[in-house]
Parts: sequence; structure tokens; C-alpha cells
Amino acid sequence: MHLRITIIALFLLLCSLIISSADACRYNVRDVGFVEFGEAPYHLYVFIDNQTPDDITETFRQIVYAALLESNIELTIVNIDEEADHPALSYIKQKPMPALPFVILTSEKNSPLPIAIKSGEKSFKDNLWQTIDQVVSSPLRERIVDDAIEHYGVLLLFEGVDKKNNQQSRQIANTIIEQVDKNLISLPKEIKKPPVLHIVKREDFAKEQVLMWALGVETDYQEPQAAVVYGRARMIGSLLKGEEITSFALGHIVTTIGESCECGLERSWMMGTIIPFRWTNSYREKMAEHLGFDPDNPFVKTEISQILSTSASGRVQTGQGGNSTDLLMGYSEISLDYNTSDVEQDQMENASPITDITPDINTRTIEDQETTPDIKTVVTSEAMEPIPSHKSVTVSLLISFIVLFVVVSLFGGIILLMRLRR
Repeated sequence: MHLRITIIALFLLLCSLIISSADACRYNVRDVGFVEFGEAPYHLYVFIDNQTPDDITETFRQIVYAALLESNIELTIVNIDEEADHPALSYIKQKPMPALPFVILTSEKNSPLPIAIKSGEKSFKDNLWQTIDQVVSSPLRERIVDDAIEHYGVLLLFEGVDKKNNQQSRQIANTIIEQVDKNLISLPKEIKKPPVLHIVKREDFAKEQVLMWALGVETDYQEPQAAVVYGRARMIGSLLKGEEITSFALGHIVTTIGESCECGLERSWMMGTIIPFRWTNSYREKMAEHLGFDPDNPFVKTEISQILSTSASGRVQTGQGGNSTDLLMGYSEISLDYNTSDVEQDQMENASPITDITPDINTRTIEDQETTPDIKTVVTSEAMEPIPSHKSVTVSLLISFIVLFVVVSLFGGIILLMRLRR
């Protein structure tokens, strides 16, 4: 009798372990990065007064609203004469008062970014549309979003003034990408395409001022700066500057993307800043196609939210320490030996308005670097077939059910033999 109870208890324990292990692989950190919780992270304020012509106000209302459709930026038009107590007026305390209409882009994490309306031979409507369109998107941001959907993640390297330091930072990023690529097969959930590296040259900083502002990248900083973006073009971990860019610090952030979403990561660390972008239906469909689930589905959001709330164990991630995953086993840390003098770091509240953003951007990937021709960072979509979404999860579940069937049959046979013996 006691033997039978022991066998049944072991059987139930084994079944629960099999089912829970299969369920734990349903989502990884990368999957979580595609889910958006809460309201739009950015706000575009247009300040007018009673002296602003009605046609100008209406033009702003129509053009800006249309340009921001499907984006993660909300529009608010504030009449400073009629809404003297509006909270957004705290953004324009400077004296003298800027000329109206005045436009700023805001977020909870950054100081407001003034947006100057383009001027030129085109009509005011055309110039306004072009200005707001460049706030919402850019060629580099489009490539980042495409790569974040199709690949493991995206490494962004903003160059400094010293070529040697830039090259060292690229080498670190390349080494991490190579190592992750070799170990993709060992991830809890399969990701076929390795991370991608994008280099932003200093001469292109003005063209990507919105992106840099959103990520907290300082335009006047003299040394390289690195950020990791994944999922819904969301930043993970912290921005690394200068000597902080090491194989351990950057590698720790990158390898976290491949971990299970139940790994105990702090929610705020995973759910970092989403870059300003226009998320059209085509991008949403592409996300669902590659993931095998719709990250905008309320049930998916609820499920992932529950997993995050129950699995978090207070494990703090700084990007510069902690336990890295096995993807980087055997790594030797490469430190940057900077010889540049200390540079005063201006705060983002002194950011200059966007005045000229041209659509032709010269951002290069590591494939363009002649110094490292043996390392291929960007994998084109033609080179690899589409990701079979949740393939590893399906296989895992199938194997689990087969094992469960075998276990049931085995224990059933043991119990039957015990009865026949009596």
C-alpha cells in the first residue's frame, strides 16, 4: 500500500515538472519586448495663443494629427491664454517666451526637445508635414525596427571623436555578436537570426536627433556610446558610455534577450524606452508573423503581465555586472583604454531644436568597415528563410506529451503487475 502511494506521488510530481518546463519556454525576454503596456510614451505639444490665426491652428490640428496616426506619440494643442493652468506650460518657462506656435516633444525620462518647423520654398503645410514626419520616423529607425523584428536584437553604436576608440567599441560589439550567433541553438526558445550592429557616425547625429534624444545619447559627448534595442524597438539595459563599453557589460545586456521571461529579471529593466515610431499595420502584422502570436492581443498582454509580476525576484540588472548567461562562456573582457580628457556633459534640456533632418542617412553597419571584413554582422532577409515562429515550443510540447504518455504507461503497467501478484 505504501509503495503504491509512493509511486503515485512520484508520478504526479514528474507530470507537473514536465508540464511546467514546457510552459516555461512559451515566451522569452525578446517576446516580452514586443508587448506594449500603458499609454503612448511620447507627447507632442503645440503651443498657441489667441493671436494665432485660426487657419494656422487648424492646419496644425489636421496635419500633425494625420502625421502622428499609428505612432506612439500623442498630440495636444495648448492655448496659453485660455489654458493658463495647463501642466505642459511648465515646459516653456524660459524668458522671453518663444515665438508661437511653438512645438516640443516630451517624455517622462527626458527633458523636452524643441521642434523647429522647417522653412523653405514649400508651403507651410508641406513643411509642417515633413517636420512632424521626421519626428515620427527616419531611415535608420525604419531599419532598426525591421531588424528588431527579424533578428535577435540591434546594437547601436554612436561614434566618438577618436577613431581608435570607435574601432575598439566595434570590435567588442562584433565579438559579442559572433559569440551569440554561435550559441543561438542553445537558447530556451529558438531565435534564428543573430544581432545586428548599426553604426551612427558623428556627421549623422543631426539627422537622428530624435532617436538620440529618446535613448538618452548625448550629442556633444566625445566618446562612443552604445545602446541595445530589441522587440518593439525597445531599449534594454542602460546606455553605455566610453569606458563602460566592455565585453562583459555590453555582452550581459545582449545575452539577456535570449533568456526565458521567467528568469527573474526586473520588469523596468526589460521594458525600457521604446523609440518614437509609426507602427503601421504592416509592422504589426510582421511582428505577429515572426513571433507566432499577436503581442497586441489583450490575452497575450495579460498572460505576460502575470508572468512578469509573479516571476520577478528583485534581481537588479545594471548592464555592468550580475550573472551573464552561458552564451558568453569563455569570454575575456576587453576594456577600452581612453586617452581623451574629461568632457563636460551637457544636459538634454540644452538640446537644440531640430532644424534640418534630411531623409538620406549614411548610417553604416559593420559590413561596411574595411578593418573587419571577416565579420559579417548584418544578415539579409534573403540569406535566411523566415523564422518558423514557436517551432521550438511546439516541439517541446510534443516531446513532453510523448514522455508523459510513456510515463503513464510505465506506471500503469507497474500497478497492474502489483495487482496480478496479489
